[in-house]
Amino acid sequence: MTDAATTAAVRQVAPVRSRYGWPAGVVIVATLGSLMIFHQLWADPAHLALGGPRHTNDPIQTMWNLKWVPWQLAHGHNPFSTHAIYYPDGVSLSWNTLTPTLGILAAPITFTLGPPVAYAVLMTLAPVLAALTGWCWLRRHTTSPAAAALGGLVVGFTPFITGHLQGHLNLVFVALVPVMLMLFEDLLWRRPRPHPRTAVYPGLAPRRRPESARS
Repeated sequence: MTDAATTAAVRQVAPVRSRYGWPAGVVIVATLGSLMIFHQLWADPAHLALGGPRHTNDPIQTMWNLKWVPWQLAHGHNPFSTHAIYYPDGVSLSWNTLTPTLGILAAPITFTLGPPVAYAVLMTLAPVLAALTGWCWLRRHTTSPAAAALGGLVVGFTPFITGHLQGHLNLVFVALVPVMLMLFEDLLWRRPRPHPRTAVYPGLAPRRRPESARS
């Protein structure tokens, strides 16, 4: 390969590395941090509820929710009500922290490896995805990818998230919040607007004389 061809290849690869290198770095660092937090949970996810005896109820309920939603849908039943609790009257789960979307997304893991493993996967991914989407949002507002990466990690491991990593899956899975912020920004002020003269032209068009009238 000639020097010119090598230089051209490097120039083509460099933007790709620059574009995906920083978010990949955020994911790697956030994953390592999340695994450090949940190393005890991953030691035995089937029998260990993170947080000790005082925090066993929430993880167990979350695991039950993760299996209940896809099981009900697979059998054609309503996932927002159950008679398995307070039988025979039952209870409405629409008032509960059911997390139906997470239950559907984690269904393959839940039905193959069990709800505890699905719970461990989702809890581990929650800070990672929050850090990644936080980086995407902050990258819009700074020219420094390093600053956006640092801010994304702060988003992924805020005191709010780390304080609820003891079992509140419904509270720590906030990866969609930065995505919602980006959508609102696009809707309110980042959406491309027409040039001012473009808005004036329709008003001036009726005042133009037709070509036949000019002759």
